[in-house]
Amino acid sequence: MTASMRGPSTMELFIQATSSTKQGYNLLAPRFDATPYATPESFIARALQRAQMRFPIRDLGPRWAADLACGTGQATRQLATSFERVDAYDFSPGMLQQASELTERLSQFSSNCHFTEADLANILMPNSVYQRVVTFGAWGHIMPAWRQRLVRQIVDSLRPSGVFLTITADSTVVASRRWWYSAVFDAAMHLRNLVLSEPFHMYYRINDTLQVKQLFDVDPRVEVTLEPVPGSPHAELTLLMVQKRPLDQTRRA
Repeated sequence: MTASMRGPSTMELFIQATSSTKQGYNLLAPRFDATPYATPESFIARALQRAQMRFPIRDLGPRWAADLACGTGQATRQLATSFERVDAYDFSPGMLQQASELTERLSQFSSNCHFTEADLANILMPNSVYQRVVTFGAWGHIMPAWRQRLVRQIVDSLRPSGVFLTITADSTVVASRRWWYSAVFDAAMHLRNLVLSEPFHMYYRINDTLQVKQLFDVDPRVEVTLEPVPGSPHAELTLLMVQKRPLDQTRRA
């Protein structure tokens, strides 16, 4: 985020909130990094570093990675410093344009980054090509109806021993401050979508660590690891890492 960037005004937020999910993010894209909805760069950097420490890449093949729901490309640019190709996917043309412009301006590895418009609800990724797949800040938009299909796509796209990583939030204590905030926000979102014809899908309570973990647990090809987000002051945040088993282990499983 640049020092001169300011967040959206109240009126701009209102217009975005009454738009569809895609149009809302198209409008928000130029100022997204100045909002509290953007995952901090430091969290992403520490998550990537921890994944490399825990699951170092020893594969001698092409070093490829993918960033799902890439937004303005924060994770894409960090991945590009270690991977020779990063496929960045997002369903918002506005976000992709912002990501592409920022990457050209800020990253010496911009040629490693390839931005593609794709909706995670029906995305098709190549099989067994990525050593890393990441998504940050997206689970509130990933609806339960198509989560299992997306998870299969993620696992299919990983090479043996490849890793998917993301940040999730642990279940809140009932009646705690965070529980009330999430409950009120999600209720307001459900009401908004009943009233307006263009739905906006964003729900805090579906970014739950155990819910996301269970999606991967049913796949015998992977092993799930949970750790606190390194350096995060928020104890409820969890780094979820999913490693695809080597082929010989998959056969035994």
